[in-house]
Amino acid sequence: MSKTKTEISLENKLQLVANGEDVELNKAEAELYGVDVADILPDEDLINDGEGVE
Repeated sequence: MSKTKTEISLENKLQLVANGEDVELNKAEAELYGVDVADILPDEDLINDGEGVE
């Protein structure tokens, strides 16, 4: 079974963490990893109603 692009990206980021680096997960990576919070949101999740915008 071949790995998806998201699986490969997540594996690469986890290796960076193992090497002591900080990484950010996008929504697909966060879901695959089993967390419900992503650091980087896809464009469709960036819709803002104007609150908090300076």
